[in-house]
Amino acid sequence: GVASHSAGSVTIEALKTDIAAGTGDRADSYEASATSGAGGSKIGIAGSLALNLIDTESSARIAGGATVAVASGGAVSLAADNRSGVKASAVPTEDGGASGGTVGVGVSAAINIVANRSIATIENNASVTGAGELSLRANGAFTTKAEAKAGSKGGVSITPALGLNLASSTTTARLGLGSMLQAGSVSLAAVQTTVTTTTASAKAAGGNVAIGASLALALVNDEVIATTARDITSTGDVSFSASGSSSGTLTAEATASGAKGADNA
Repeated sequence: GVASHSAGSVTIEALKTDIAAGTGDRADSYEASATSGAGGSKIGIAGSLALNLIDTESSARIAGGATVAVASGGAVSLAADNRSGVKASAVPTEDGGASGGTVGVGVSAAINIVANRSIATIENNASVTGAGELSLRANGAFTTKAEAKAGSKGGVSITPALGLNLASSTTTARLGLGSMLQAGSVSLAAVQTTVTTTTASAKAAGGNVAIGASLALALVNDEVIATTARDITSTGDVSFSASGSSSGTLTAEATASGAKGADNA
């Protein structure tokens, strides 16, 4: 918090640890799943919605306005690690979803709205003096998956499917605004990897009319930052490193089949 501190060295960590095992890293996991199916002699309507609204953050910081005095050139280390996996799955039953003698309507939507942050920072107007080695490291590893499958059959078969990912991930190592920082060496590093997978599949089988439509959509914003907003004086090395890897896959498939027309003589 906003206070004055004196220490031989400073270590602040916000890490992902497997509490059950007591050691090792782990990722948080969030999963929403929905299954639907319906059958009627005339009309069958089935719909499934899997929705995740997720906001995650790991932060290691010296708060704005705080004063930290380090004795004898001790080390100052801030490390943040955020890892998460998010999955939404909306699928039909093993029978294929919705069926009706006259009308069959099967609808599925899998939606993820996700924000992830990993932050190691000395905030604006925080003061650190007497540090030898100063290190800020932020790591982020995030996966997001949306899977929507829908199916229907009937005289009139209508099957829409939507897979949607809205994901924003930011990993930051930052020295905020303030007085000149003096340290023996300064190292800021931010590393982030993201994987986004979006699939939508629709299958419609109609005796008279069959309509199958699928949409797989991903809107992704990834940002990796290592920066300073204040002057630095050092007798040793000063380094800034920001590296990121982002990969995404979109797959949309729709099929529609109807009864075969009679052959003309």
